[in-house]
Amino acid sequence: MSTPAKIVDWNLPIVALVGRVNVGKSTLFNRLTESTQALISNIPGTTRTRNVGLAIWRGKQVRIVDTGGLTFSDEVLLEKDIIKQTEAAIKEASVVVFVTDIQDGLLPQEKELAKLLLEKKKNCPIIFVANKADNPLDQSLKYERNWLKLGFGAPYAISAQNGSGLGELMEEIFKNLKKNPKKPKEIPDINPIKVALIGKPNVIRRKAKVGGHLERQGIGKSIEAMKRADIVLFLLDTTSPITDQDQQLGGLLRESTKSVIIVVNKWDLSDDNTDSFRNDVKLKILKHFPHIAYAPIVFVSAATSYHIHQIFPLIARAYAERQTIIDEETLEAFIKSMVKKHLPSRGKGVRHPQIKGFHQINAGPPIFELFIKYKTSLNISYVHFLENRLREQFSFFAAPIIIKLTKTKRT
Repeated sequence: MSTPAKIVDWNLPIVALVGRVNVGKSTLFNRLTESTQALISNIPGTTRTRNVGLAIWRGKQVRIVDTGGLTFSDEVLLEKDIIKQTEAAIKEASVVVFVTDIQDGLLPQEKELAKLLLEKKKNCPIIFVANKADNPLDQSLKYERNWLKLGFGAPYAISAQNGSGLGELMEEIFKNLKKNPKKPKEIPDINPIKVALIGKPNVIRRKAKVGGHLERQGIGKSIEAMKRADIVLFLLDTTSPITDQDQQLGGLLRESTKSVIIVVNKWDLSDDNTDSFRNDVKLKILKHFPHIAYAPIVFVSAATSYHIHQIFPLIARAYAERQTIIDEETLEAFIKSMVKKHLPSRGKGVRHPQIKGFHQINAGPPIFELFIKYKTSLNISYVHFLENRLREQFSFFAAPIIIKLTKTKRT
């Protein structure tokens, strides 16, 4: 499947990514532009031409330019051309991001590139970055004295692979663009997705201190946050069992009509990271919160940024499918096939129900109205059956499906 082209505004400021071969510039470019435009591999020198894309931070856009990896060796094919296009990118840039590899340490090519930057771009902000800091041990390497020899200070330790440190990097980039003649452009956000993050406090307190005014205030804030939101991220803690507070918050979700994503945090502290164990944890969560069985579950670590990047596509999908509208003709065919497949079962009373119609009355959240014959009743299990079949055919990812019953005299 092809990726839709993005129109690049050439009046936007340029952020140039420069560095020697195989330091992860293309991975960083893809992460910042949220694309797979730049090819990435373990083979040094995969990127031999410039890639240009858009990066968005806090509703503002800049251009990101990914240059070819430098070796400063005449024996490397196209090396002179790569140096020329790197120099051109540096000349155009409003900010230069000098990317190195924290695991390899400082190499001779970095010294050559540092000379080039100081010679060609004296008045341009240069942000020094040490990539591949994928864990706390790697991150600590930025304090080694060798990094200071280049004259750019201690580097920002980041991981383009797992997203660690990229928020701090983007803040620094945009801070350096404030005095630039070319300004990042704001994107008009006509209909922003409103997201609420709820979860129990991350402290251990005696039961006597959990209740009372503080807890009531916290629950009240959660209710208010949910009222304003489209999507709720329900945060659970890997390191502790599901508590009464978790159950209380889960009860609030039962009464809301919000789309829900369950986020299991601190997964880096789990002793078992197998799919089998994940599935066991999912089943345990569903036992405690069967009323939100429609909620996808994602395992993350806020401390290490593990899988944090997975949350945003889930939010976007949840919001889109929450707005799904099914046309009358499709719904009519759906309900006929369901009745043929499984006859409606009665609830209280002796008369068997007859379904007279089924249509959608709202989106965001999806609400349906099911008409049944007057003086009959429908077993709630059949309502659940219809809900499950709706999910099978139309998804409604992460969204609650509400089915209202209306008794009618019409024939």
